[in-house]
Amino acid sequence: MMLPVLIAALAAALPVQAQTTQPTPSAETLRTASPAEATLVSAAWLALARGDVATASARVAELAQEFPRSTNRLWLDIEINLARGGVSAALDGYEQWLAGHTAEEPLALRRIAVAALFETASKTTTPTARLDALSALAADGDARAHELLRAAAASGSLDGARTLAASGDPAGVKQVTAALAGPAPNKIALIDALVASKSAEAIPALVVMLNDPRPEHQAAAAGALGQLGARDQISRLQALLRTPNAPPYVKIAAAGALFRLDDNSGMDQLQAWMVSEVPAMRAAAAKSLAARPDAAWTATVRDLTKAADPLVRLDAARMLAPYDPEAARAALAQLAQDPNNTVRDLANQTAATILPADLTQLKALLRLGDVVRVQAAQRVLEMTR
Repeated sequence: MMLPVLIAALAAALPVQAQTTQPTPSAETLRTASPAEATLVSAAWLALARGDVATASARVAELAQEFPRSTNRLWLDIEINLARGGVSAALDGYEQWLAGHTAEEPLALRRIAVAALFETASKTTTPTARLDALSALAADGDARAHELLRAAAASGSLDGARTLAASGDPAGVKQVTAALAGPAPNKIALIDALVASKSAEAIPALVVMLNDPRPEHQAAAAGALGQLGARDQISRLQALLRTPNAPPYVKIAAAGALFRLDDNSGMDQLQAWMVSEVPAMRAAAAKSLAARPDAAWTATVRDLTKAADPLVRLDAARMLAPYDPEAARAALAQLAQDPNNTVRDLANQTAATILPADLTQLKALLRLGDVVRVQAAQRVLEMTR
């Protein structure tokens, strides 16, 4: 089955899937409501189940008039707004509700995040955003989304296989490792997926990549072996570190992988690169030493958040986030205002994925482009499980 056919299948499946995620009122909710309020609430949900948004809206209007403090209105408003105007309308309605409250409602944002993933999966023109939305839904327990990911991979879609592999699926890992042996595009993204899979089955293919004619592939494979804990490849990484005329970034990757594997063969070189006059070299060395940071490392990375190159500042913010989240947040906020669209997108993606949990910030990111929206929605789901 080709990917366009899968997209059509997904679009057809969405109404059923979306219906099952509605937070219909629990027995406890209705028990604490008066009989009259419970009657209006039940009538509104029944109307929504029939697809009769107009009647549901009328019942909610009655609810607002007769029971202005009813907590049931929020959930009904979200579903009505989703039916009428999608995620943007639901966020607008939620913001109106929030104006009279002191804190975010996590489960309400979860509902909107689920809807954002379905909406992106069915409407985006960005294939990777569609697959990542399906992956987030699958990780949240949606069996149909996992099925569609498998079908995408089976259809020959390498992006589908990459997404499946990143989730740890053995079939996806097998397909991606096979692709690395051929002329596949964007092999670094494939290597990243194997790292995300945490699968030891990926290690043999990554060892082969150490001999790839492209140095950037060698560097990516070396880093991946360190992240996957391939201790039996220490001697091979040591040989890569000693390779004459290898580009510095290959040696940095090899030294960093060895450091992760508790081998200090490249430590002297990493320390020398940490005081390089070139900010990008300092950032690369710091990234290699990030597994076990010390005070000197933190000072260097904090200083890199002020570098002239926005991509260096972005790398620094990513590294600093676990140790100084406020400094990382400030750097990312500045990068999100950069005149370069790519830099802004990368800053927002980074904020969505690595900063400490902040529902208010994630809520704002749900309004941005498809890639950022998917990452923010996935984070909301992870926080509210």
